[in-house]
Amino acid sequence: MSVLTDTSIKKYLNKKFVIYPYDEQACLTPLGYDLRIGYAVTLGGNVVSYKDNDKITIPANVSVFVISKEHIWFSGEIVGTLHSIGGLSAQGLHINSTTIDPNWSGQLTCLITNTTKNPIKLDVNSRFLTMILHQAADSTESVPDANPIIVANKYGDIYGKEFSQSLLSYITSEENRKLQTVFKQTVDNAQLENKWFNFIIKNIISTLSIIPKWIRILLIVFLSIITLYCTFLIINWNYFSSIIGMKSAPMDAQIFAAMLAIIITSIIFMISLIKIQKN
Repeated sequence: MSVLTDTSIKKYLNKKFVIYPYDEQACLTPLGYDLRIGYAVTLGGNVVSYKDNDKITIPANVSVFVISKEHIWFSGEIVGTLHSIGGLSAQGLHINSTTIDPNWSGQLTCLITNTTKNPIKLDVNSRFLTMILHQAADSTESVPDANPIIVANKYGDIYGKEFSQSLLSYITSEENRKLQTVFKQTVDNAQLENKWFNFIIKNIISTLSIIPKWIRILLIVFLSIITLYCTFLIINWNYFSSIIGMKSAPMDAQIFAAMLAIIITSIIFMISLIKIQKN
């Protein structure tokens, strides 16, 4: 299992996972992605809820139940872990660390507890958790239960009816539903792309796995040369065409499409062969 850095997160965003709304400048870090507070409800005594740009006041020795602003979807090969942001821990705020299962879809929840003797204020929309993404060795098709209504009712059994009603009012609010609509559309597109790519790779792997190992290694080398050659040819087409006396034959759409198809096909076969080698 490997950790996805900021480079990998930008590469696989809306492909292997979805983060919405996504704010690269404010939340992307070299190690992961910082989640923001979307909604908060105090626990114990009178239930007080916070949203939009409110200031959250956390009294001494009191916990606040927080829902992330971001909606998260993971494919079956992505695993997440949640970690406290150092600055908040230094203030005396304890935030429970947890994991995010593959195939998760929805917002994330956690508790923030003020362990000091003084009240602490936070802004709704401020960063409160770092989400670290991990690439799993193998994909899973198991889907965790992430139904928001069921989750709200479940927590209501623990924290009371007033808490559950407050949670449901936010989950079903027009603002959150708008975010959910765009989020689901983005997830559908990512799942479609991921599904077809994995389908192609799996079928190629099952076919190529019967080939002896030494032949597979030779194929990887051969396909690498083909890919590099076609790429170099596209970039330097005018130079090569002039050498062979084709000065009046610039690269047209058909030639470019053919070269691109060769490159893509070679890369797909190389990925399949490399995955077989690793297994």
